[in-house]
Amino acid sequence: MKKSIYHLSFIALIVSLTLTSCVSGKKFTASEARANKLQKENATTQSQLNDSKIHINSITALLYWGAVFFLCRA
Repeated sequence: MKKSIYHLSFIALIVSLTLTSCVSGKKFTASEARANKLQKENATTQSQLNDSKIHINSITALLYWGAVFFLCRA
């Protein structure tokens, strides 16, 4: 008899845990939306960083060749 009560209470515990969630659906949806927004912002920032690096490399090359041209004329 005791065994069946323990089994029944264990089954009830498992069922109650599986039917409830730790976070509400509304909070989960909001969290997912925020994560998606942050991923898009991260992608945009990475793109801007890459564009800046390209721009810096272009300016560095112009300065280098300008200096070479200036030194060759001297």
